[in-house]
Amino acid sequence: MIEDSVTLFLRVFNHPNFTQRQRQAKLCFSAISVYIVCRRHCWPITIRDVSSIAMCDANQMNAWKKAIIDTFDDLADIRPPDMSEQVKSKLQ
Repeated sequence: MIEDSVTLFLRVFNHPNFTQRQRQAKLCFSAISVYIVCRRHCWPITIRDVSSIAMCDANQMNAWKKAIIDTFDDLADIRPPDMSEQVKSKLQ
């Protein structure tokens, strides 16, 4: 999963839509890469969980996530976890 996150981050980082962004945005890109890979592996993690770990604004991170998903068609299947997954995860 780490390798997948790094690969995705490098794709985003080197894409023309995202190369001229500020350092804070690029920090969000790394956190979004982790979020997307976790969701691909069905981990019940939310944007807020990842943003708090990475110390990024959750709203800004969500906006960047949408921009990244719109840019890369192969990421269109990424969805937030449903509430029952989230509750089960928190209870464990």
